[in-house]
Amino acid sequence: MAAALFVAGLAWWTLLEYLLHRFVFHRFPRTLGRRHLQHHARLKERRLAMAPAVSALGGVAIHAAVFLGAFGVPAGAPLLAGLVAGYAAYEWVHFATHYVVPRGRLLKALRRHHLIHHHAQPAARYGVTSPLWDWVFGTLPPAPGRGGPAVRAARAPHLSQGEAPRAG
Repeated sequence: MAAALFVAGLAWWTLLEYLLHRFVFHRFPRTLGRRHLQHHARLKERRLAMAPAVSALGGVAIHAAVFLGAFGVPAGAPLLAGLVAGYAAYEWVHFATHYVVPRGRLLKALRRHHLIHHHAQPAARYGVTSPLWDWVFGTLPPAPGRGGPAVRAARAPHLSQGEAPRAG
């Protein structure tokens, strides 16, 4: 039961990530989405995430209160653990998408998906850790042709091969 609840917490994170990206960060460019749109404009910046204190104290604390309050510790704790694991995966995937040369098929596909969002389809492809909700909600148009700028960007890391990423 705990494993299923952990997976449910992960799934909730992917939906929350999609909804925030699509309906908050892209819809309110002068307020809530300002930092996100700066990220779109300045891809070479090293810090991709919100301030960890904001993320931890805000989103995680609210979810902890809701999950533990509504479901109790036996069910709420694995849900919360799945959400936190999903958020950690998001931070890693998003950073790796921009600054790591991908080796595996999954990271290559996620990198291409996200960089197409940045370079060719900013009104689509909102999922970072998964394209699932883009598919469900119809925001997964066909990828641009093989030689387009988004595809070239997805092949070339923002860092040169010998340059190490700097901490934010």
